[in-house]
Amino acid sequence: MTNKKKKLCAYCAQDKKLTKEHVIPSWFINLDRSPSDLGFSERAPNKFVNEIVVKDVCEECNNQHLSKLDDYGKMLHEKFFNNYVFENEEVKFEYDFQTLAKWLIKCSYNSARINSADLETLHDYARLIISDQNLPDGIIIFCSLIAPSKLHSSGTSSMAGRNETEDLYAPSWFRIGAFRVPDFDSIDYSFRTIIIKSFAFHMVLPKLKGKKSSVQKRTLLSKINDAGTFGVQLKPQGKTELAPPIIDAASTFRNHVFNNPLAYELDDQPFSKYLFEDKPERISYLIPRDDIENGRTEELENFFLYITSSRQIALLCKQKIDFSVDGYNNDPRELYQIEEVVRYIGKLNKIFPYWLFFQNPEGHWLKTILACLSQGKTTKQDGTKHFIEMETSLLGRHINRWFLALNEFCHKHAFGETMNRKISADFSDLIKSLVPTD
Repeated sequence: MTNKKKKLCAYCAQDKKLTKEHVIPSWFINLDRSPSDLGFSERAPNKFVNEIVVKDVCEECNNQHLSKLDDYGKMLHEKFFNNYVFENEEVKFEYDFQTLAKWLIKCSYNSARINSADLETLHDYARLIISDQNLPDGIIIFCSLIAPSKLHSSGTSSMAGRNETEDLYAPSWFRIGAFRVPDFDSIDYSFRTIIIKSFAFHMVLPKLKGKKSSVQKRTLLSKINDAGTFGVQLKPQGKTELAPPIIDAASTFRNHVFNNPLAYELDDQPFSKYLFEDKPERISYLIPRDDIENGRTEELENFFLYITSSRQIALLCKQKIDFSVDGYNNDPRELYQIEEVVRYIGKLNKIFPYWLFFQNPEGHWLKTILACLSQGKTTKQDGTKHFIEMETSLLGRHINRWFLALNEFCHKHAFGETMNRKISADFSDLIKSLVPTD
């Protein structure tokens, strides 16, 4: 019998009595208990709740160190966040950079443990934010502003002016998530966003392990500034004039809903409901022989568009789809020996390179498609074991393309390094199984 591993405090890593810690600070929740402000969690998107908590923080860390950070956040709320910022208004924002950064990291780390995102980087900061030490140089925080919306009868919205009082939609939320910088993809940083009413903080945390390139940081800052959507960089001096809002609340909310269409009941397709409500472990997709022989890809292309259409649907399909070919059961040849199958899979691979993210790693499709794309041939070892011999240069080319496509897809939808690494490891194990060993 093995002893159950003890759960340690997520911050001090000590074996102490664990307590509940709110992901959204309790002082914010207590401001307004209205049902319209229920919390959203990606791990359980069909359950909107008043309070989302983690249960792995000891009493000392919770009631002393983290409580002080939440008190600081509450002070900022009373002084700044509680005041909505309207069209064309600027804000003279005063803050303590170290304390603000630690509080934002605390909120992000709690949220990340709920959603299993960016845990490696955030975990390394955990002990720093409960200490009296300053955070290391290199942390970047930008702040942009979100104006209340003026809602129009046409269904559109625009930024509201302070004198407008009717048909307004205010940004009354506290949200924590991830973001990405256009044209910049680096595993050396974690990108987290924290939105508190009109204030949207975009925080870039460098990994604590390993030396970072100054050129890379300059490139990152240049890309953030070029994007024009992240606002003003917060300087360590503690005083910054924030530029007027560049987006309204309704537009911001639409972006959130677009990424989570099933949670907000905007997609009533039977298959979508099946994904959302039943959460199947595996999803079978059969490609009929008739489509292969006639080179028809329209239905598959529509399916590819569907599973990549939003972050939520992609997550519900992640590593669950068993693609397979139907109609060749009585053919003695392997699929990679059938010319029309090889030609069809080559056509599919040009259209859709995201196999690693969606294909069930325990299925046979990745092995089949690699054999088709890399001139696979059946060989025998000791007369009993069968292996697929593939053209090495072709194999390497397709593997590299799939890994790049995985990185691109994870970057586009702000999926964290933890997820990317797990999918990559599963595929690497498959590749090793294809290589004959003595």
